[in-house]
Amino acid sequence: MSEQKEEELSDHQNKKPRITELQDEEASVSNPQSQQEDTEHEDVVEADNLLVQQDVIKLVVTISNGKSIIEQQEKLNLITAGQMVPLVRKMNSKQIKATFDMPLCVELAVQFNEGKTQTELELLNVVEIIAKCASEQKNQKSKQNFADIFTESGLQSAIGQCIHNQIPEPKLDDEENDDNNMWMLDDDVLQLARIYCYMTYISNLDNPLCFFCGLIICRNVNFNVYFLQEQCKQLLKSISISNKRTAEREIIEYTKKLTEILTLIKFISEEIQQRHTLFHHCDLDSDLGPLFHINCPPDLNCPHSIVFPLSIDGEPLHLLTLEIYTQFFEFLNRQNLFQVDDNKVVDHLAPVIITFASNTSFWRKYSMKKNLSLNQQYLISSQTTLQQFLVYLNLVHNLFVYCDRYASYVTSNSDLISVLVALTTFNQKEQKQDLDIGEIIAAKIREQAIEIISEICQSCEEPFQKKILVDMKFAQSLTYAAGIGGGSEEENNSVILSALRCFDEIIDEMNGEVKYEFVHSKVYSDAVEMIEQEGGFEEFDSVKSGRNL
Repeated sequence: MSEQKEEELSDHQNKKPRITELQDEEASVSNPQSQQEDTEHEDVVEADNLLVQQDVIKLVVTISNGKSIIEQQEKLNLITAGQMVPLVRKMNSKQIKATFDMPLCVELAVQFNEGKTQTELELLNVVEIIAKCASEQKNQKSKQNFADIFTESGLQSAIGQCIHNQIPEPKLDDEENDDNNMWMLDDDVLQLARIYCYMTYISNLDNPLCFFCGLIICRNVNFNVYFLQEQCKQLLKSISISNKRTAEREIIEYTKKLTEILTLIKFISEEIQQRHTLFHHCDLDSDLGPLFHINCPPDLNCPHSIVFPLSIDGEPLHLLTLEIYTQFFEFLNRQNLFQVDDNKVVDHLAPVIITFASNTSFWRKYSMKKNLSLNQQYLISSQTTLQQFLVYLNLVHNLFVYCDRYASYVTSNSDLISVLVALTTFNQKEQKQDLDIGEIIAAKIREQAIEIISEICQSCEEPFQKKILVDMKFAQSLTYAAGIGGGSEEENNSVILSALRCFDEIIDEMNGEVKYEFVHSKVYSDAVEMIEQEGGFEEFDSVKSGRNL
C-alpha cells in the first residue's frame, strides 16, 4: 500500500515540469505578438551595437590616417627645408635682405614650436644664416631693419622659447656638478644660442636668456678646446693608421665647431656692453687661452703648442682667437695671459710680423732684411699672409697700449723694433701688387707702429731710447708721417696726431722740468737735431695741434 503511494507521488512530481512547459506553450500560442516584439528588440539592440562598433573603428582609422598624413607632411616639410638651406647659403647679403622681409619671417616663426622636430632643426640652419647676415651689416639702418623684423615677426621670440624648452627644470636634490650642465653641449642647443646671440647683438636686447646663452657658448668652447688638444696629442704618438684617421676627423669636427662659435664671439664682442652681458660670469680667457698656442713657432719649443696635422689648416682658428683677444682688451692686463710668462708673449707674436715685413718689396727699399737676426731659413720658408700680419700687429698694439708691462720685454727683440720703426713710413704704393694693401690699411699700420714704439720708449731706459730715436732714426721717421699721404685727409691727420702724441709723450718728457730748471738729455738734443735736419715740423702745419719744440 505504501509502495503504491510512493509511486503515485513520484509520478505526480515528474508531471509538474511537463505541465509548466505545456502552460508556457499554451501562453505562447495564445500571445504571438509578445514573442515578435522581443525578437525585434533584440535585433534593434544588436544593430545599434554594430553601428557603434563601426563608428569607433572609423574614428580609429581616421586618427591613424591623420597621423599618417601628418607624418607624410612632416617628411615633405623636412625635404623642403633641406632643399632651402643650400639655396640660402648661396645668397649674398643683398638677396637675403630682399627675400626675408617681415611676411616671410612671420611664416618662418610659426614653424617653430618646441624646436625639437627634424624640420625645425633644419630650419635653424636657415635662420642662423639670416641672423649672421644681419650681424655683419655695416650700415646701422640695415641692422636696425633686421632687428625690427626679428622682433615684430615673432622669430626672435620663437627662438628664445625653443631655448627655454631645452633648459631642464631644477631639482631640489640636484647638486652643482658638471652632469647638470650636459644639456648645454647638445649641438642643437648650441645652434639656438648662437642664433639668439646674433639677434640680440643687433637689437641690444638684454634679458636673463642672454646669461644662459653666454654660459652655453663658454661651456662649448671649453669642451671643444679640451678635446681638440687631446686629439692633437694623440696624433703625436705612435698610433695606427685607422686611429690616426679617426683623430683627424675629430680634429676637423672640433675645429669646425670652434670656428662657428668664435665667429659669433668676434661679432658680438665689438661692443663692451655686449661682452659684459654675455660673458660677465664666464672665464672665457681661460677657455680660449690654449688656442693662442696653435702651431707655435718651432724655435720656441713651447710646451703648450697645439700641433695640427699638415692635412688640416689650424691658422684660421688661431687668427680668430687672436682677434677676439684684441677685442677683449680688458683681458690683456691679466697675469699669466695665454698661460705663459709675459716675456714669452711677444716672442710668440713677433716672428709673423717680422717675416711678413721682410718678405715684401717695401723692405728691399730699406735693405732691412740683411740686418735681421731672425733665422734666415725661417724667413724663407714661412708664408705669412697680409691677414696674419694685420691681426698680429693689432694684438701687439693693444697689448702695449692697454698693458704697459709688455713694452719692457721688447728691448731684447731688436728685429721687431727695427720692423716697427720702418713701418712708421709704410706706403702701400711701394708694395707688391698682389698684396692689395689699401690706403686705409696702410695708414692704420703707420699709426699703430708709431703708438707701439711710443709705449716702448716710455718703458725703457735712456740708452735704449737713444737707440730707437736716434740710431734707428725713429725721430726722423716721425717727421715723414704727414708727407706720405695716399689716403684721405682724415686718415692722414689721424697718423699725424699719433705722431704728435708720441712727441708729447717721449720728446717732451725728456725735456723734463725739475725745480723750474730745464734738464736737457743728450737723447733729447740728438732727437731734436735730427728733426730739424729734416725740416722740423713743417709737415705738421696742416694739423692745428702741431707745435714747434
